[in-house]
Amino acid sequence: MIRFFLFVLPLVGYFTTARAQIGALTGASDEGQDLFDNLVGQTDSIPLDTLDFQPQFNAEGCLGLDESELADCRINALLELVYTHVNYPQEARKNGIQGIAIISFIVEVDGSLSGFLIEQDPGGGLGEEALRVARLLGRNGPGSFIPGVLNDRPVRVSLNLPVNFQFN
Repeated sequence: MIRFFLFVLPLVGYFTTARAQIGALTGASDEGQDLFDNLVGQTDSIPLDTLDFQPQFNAEGCLGLDESELADCRINALLELVYTHVNYPQEARKNGIQGIAIISFIVEVDGSLSGFLIEQDPGGGLGEEALRVARLLGRNGPGSFIPGVLNDRPVRVSLNLPVNFQFN
């Protein structure tokens, strides 16, 4: 049996800036924090770090926690969802394919996700599997994420989710 490691990879320096896109109104641990710091956006508007509030995964089990525990809980819930649902594709296993798949998506002003794209695909079905799992992040529709906020208004934010598929 082939064993593999799968992790959402903080890509420090991989993308130098994150961006958010202003949209119309329609209606943790250090390692874990790095995950959200490195879910990076790529639109042509404002830097993500200038947002009043960056988008976060809206984990159901995190209600009632104080703010310091809340961020860690949301990050851990996101990681757990990815880890428990991803499967290493048979074609990639058979051919020894490893690498980082990067999926981009948009967090809409209502917290729903849209615009999923495979930005980087190592092949062997790894990009498609990362895309399948990224789509699960938005399975609850509106409210799946807490949207980014700028000047007291929700904004659309484009994020990238890097997933590293690796044999040990």
